[in-house]
Amino acid sequence: MLRDADIVVFGTDYGRHPDCVQRIITVLAESNRVLWVNSVGKRTPRFSRYDLKRGMTKILDVLTQPRSANPGIVAVSPAVLPLYRSRLCWGLNKRIVGGFVRRKMQSLGFQKPIVVMSVPTAIEYADVVPHRLLVACYMDNYVEMPFVNRVLMQEMERKLLSGADVSFVPSENLWRKKRALARRMIHLPHGVDVDHFQAADLPAPPEMKKIPRPVAGYVGAMHACLDMDLIRHAAKALSGYSFVLIGNIEQGAFGADKPENIFILGQKPYERVPEYTNAFDVGLIPYTMDAFTKYVNPAKLLEYLACGLPVISRPLHDVLRYGDRLVHTAESVEGFISAIERAVQEDSPSLREERKQFARENSWRARAETFSREVLRVLHAKRDRARSACSREGSRA
Repeated sequence: MLRDADIVVFGTDYGRHPDCVQRIITVLAESNRVLWVNSVGKRTPRFSRYDLKRGMTKILDVLTQPRSANPGIVAVSPAVLPLYRSRLCWGLNKRIVGGFVRRKMQSLGFQKPIVVMSVPTAIEYADVVPHRLLVACYMDNYVEMPFVNRVLMQEMERKLLSGADVSFVPSENLWRKKRALARRMIHLPHGVDVDHFQAADLPAPPEMKKIPRPVAGYVGAMHACLDMDLIRHAAKALSGYSFVLIGNIEQGAFGADKPENIFILGQKPYERVPEYTNAFDVGLIPYTMDAFTKYVNPAKLLEYLACGLPVISRPLHDVLRYGDRLVHTAESVEGFISAIERAVQEDSPSLREERKQFARENSWRARAETFSREVLRVLHAKRDRARSACSREGSRA
């Protein structure tokens, strides 16, 4: 395992929606020093309730610089102008963020750290932040994300993947699509915080106790990928089931035609998510099938399995590799509805334990060890090449 290294991460806001990079770096922070640079953004904000609320949160973070809940990670929020279509703004952001991060590195005693980037737009800061290794964690097919500037994102993607010494992707499909752009690309699937989801005493939240069983539930941040029509049709067809949605989903998402057995409970802190998922009878991944979700590896799948839940999903490429015994997949509305019913009817204590055991074998700690091993391999190879080059120069002299 990587030890006694200085690591600078350009990632999503630490602790807000714990993603795979946060989980891996949290493990590495046990034996390394970490400076986490909160989100430098991926798109220009829209005039929406979500973006306005998000903007206010970012301004507050910049002004107050709240401390990370993890004592091993120093999280900082630089001021960023979120106008990603403007070259002038890119130039200003580069000077502002670059100077901010270098000063913070100096105060922490960082020299030439390992720099990890999990948002493509961060590549603009690579040449203003000294580093000995550049690592790309390319989590999604960002070019196809809703509301991003595709031309700009393609440029950032190419620069990040071609500039990084090593790149990691969670989706096998994404690895196949992007590997030609990278110097070295590793397929590193998602893991799961087993202890978090399999804690011994997880009482159901009061609001879940009021909801009739069986419960088909969804937890996630990717609300733009949800197939609302699929959920609506399933809820109407299975009137004896409750459909619980947890995440940043508007109460009016289903319009006036929302079935009474759909319950939108809003966003919940990650610390409390296991209380809700353990109160489900079935875990859902009801995504649309499009150019973005084609390359998605849903982190929630292993979280559902860690709770022992049967999982019903659209047939996403990275879901199919789990096999029918762990995940029921269906593309049509009718097939999805039938899969929910079948999963509840066929569930048993032995199947639940089998799912939990599979999750235990795919922990974030195991993923962090793989990540660490690959980073060390590239570091050693880079060091050996530098020594070889020095030796050749010396022999010429």
